[in-house]
Amino acid sequence: MKSRLTALTLAAGAMLVLAAGCGTPPDLPEAPVGPTRWRRGSAEACTTRTTDPSGKQVQYQFDWGDQSQSEWSPMMDGGIAWADTHSYRDQGSFSIRVRARNDRRTTKWSAPLEVTVAVGEGEV
Repeated sequence: MKSRLTALTLAAGAMLVLAAGCGTPPDLPEAPVGPTRWRRGSAEACTTRTTDPSGKQVQYQFDWGDQSQSEWSPMMDGGIAWADTHSYRDQGSFSIRVRARNDRRTTKWSAPLEVTVAVGEGEV
C-alpha cells in the first residue's frame, strides 16, 4: 500500500513538473483592426495586441486569408500594439486573423477581420 501511494505521489509530481515546463501561451490576440475595404495592389495595415499571463514577451503573425502569412514580428512586451501591412493581388472577400506566441507556446488564431478587396483606382 505504501509503495503504491509513493508511486502515485511521484507520478503526480512528475505531471506537475512537465505541465509547468510547457508554459502557457499568451492570451488570445485581439481581432485585427484595420479598414474593411481595401484596394487591390495597395498596401494596408492591421493592428493587434495581447498580453502574456506570465509577463513574457510576445510575437505576432497575421494570416491574410489569401494563402499567405506574415513573418513573425520581433519579440516585444505584451500590451504593445503591433501593425503589419499586406497588399492583395486578387479581388474578393478575405478573413484576416492573427496569432501570438511567447518563447514556448503559440495561441490559436484570433477572431477575424472581414475585408473586401476591390479594383484599385484607374483599373478596369
